Amino acid sequence: MPAAPETAASPVGPTPEVFLDTSIHIASMKGTREAAKVASTLRQFKWKGTSSYAKVEYGNNILSAVTYFRDKLKELGSFEALRSYVYNRLPGFNKHQIKYKNWFSNLLSKCHTPDDAEAMERAELVLDSMWLKGTDAVSDRCDQVRDGTKCVWADQNSSTGNRWIRPKRCNRGRARCNLPEFFVEQTARFHAIRDAIREISPERRTQELSNFADIIDAATGNPEILRDYSECSRLADAIIAVDSDGFLSFFTQNIGESDVLCAVMGQVLLYLHQDPSDDVECRDYRK
Repeated sequence: MPAAPETAASPVGPTPEVFLDTSIHIASMKGTREAAKVASTLRQFKWKGTSSYAKVEYGNNILSAVTYFRDKLKELGSFEALRSYVYNRLPGFNKHQIKYKNWFSNLLSKCHTPDDAEAMERAELVLDSMWLKGTDAVSDRCDQVRDGTKCVWADQNSSTGNRWIRPKRCNRGRARCNLPEFFVEQTARFHAIRDAIREISPERRTQELSNFADIIDAATGNPEILRDYSECSRLADAIIAVDSDGFLSFFTQNIGESDVLCAVMGQVLLYLHQDPSDDVECRDYRK
């Protein structure tokens, strides 16, 4: 592993450009203070980029919740009924139920009023607006969207249907991405990530990092496995990191994986702490 980086409490002016991973696009939707922290950090950079694969992950997190709430609101016919259903009837035992509770709080709690008809109208407007924009919400935040993967699922909004479609398996006859080709072109980068992970002791290695190393090994023998979203999704953060090649700074809320990825890519890591009252931390891995 590279030597420990220089650290600082503030990212002010480390580089003129920054690359956003999925966690930052999601954090910008999480609440007033967190959104404000993202916005104030991004204002310090002249050029902002992201990956089209981050658009896919944004859709799986936020637009899938938008689809769910639109369907439920139509089914129940009442905002108060939806609010009661989410908070009182979803047990929250699995990750999908927990996700819906979290995103109801972040996206729709502000719509609540004593007048249920007014609350429902507000919720419909919020949800329809978000679905109309679709994954362009990610693109609009950046000056450049890297598209090394060319995933067909990255661009979904009202023009492509009325609900978010989770990525599916591609095949050779109807390839829906460029991931095997991207992996082959960037083999050296992916191998460097794998080797850096393998240098970390097992007790310090996150499950996600172990997944990266395993999938990279498997894809080295057969890149076509990356046509399957159940496989490539386990490599998501590494794919986005490699797509950021050439950007000097990388903005994330996933420190456990991105600390290793940025060290390999030789970037300045900007870490948005879970508590938005904390300063954005800067770790300089430039070689």
